[in-house]
Amino acid sequence: MVRRAEMDAKIFMLMRTNLAATTDDCWLWLGSQQFNRIGRLTYGVAHFNGKKIYAHRLAYVAFVGQIPEGLTIDHLCRNTLCINPWHLEPVPIHINLARGESPSAKAARRDKCLHGHKFDGRKKTRGGWQRTCSECRAQEQIRARHRKTYKYPVS
Repeated sequence: MVRRAEMDAKIFMLMRTNLAATTDDCWLWLGSQQFNRIGRLTYGVAHFNGKKIYAHRLAYVAFVGQIPEGLTIDHLCRNTLCINPWHLEPVPIHINLARGESPSAKAARRDKCLHGHKFDGRKKTRGGWQRTCSECRAQEQIRARHRKTYKYPVS
């Protein structure tokens, strides 16, 4: 079994050789990096004790302590290559996703419809439930009623 002091020394050397500081206090990981299927950079990857570990998770464990069970690490600075432990926070996955910049996260944070009305209801759609506002919903019903009753002239 590897002693804690030896493991800390290995982690420190790994961090020191793959680290660059920036002006916004981020510690950028310069080592291996992981890309997703469309070629977008996702996270820094450390090779430690024969295993691949996300660099930000390794940094959190080294400087702060164990990651609590059931929580993920959120980058408060939104920079996925940052391994500064003060920019990392353990949170539940649903909070981490809601804080993100994905289209669904942005839509979930919106509180008004495209026309500026407050969301105040929900309606069932083919894909599930959709937030609606009563003003747009009423206009939609008027248009639907008009389509049903209006007869186009025959030429």
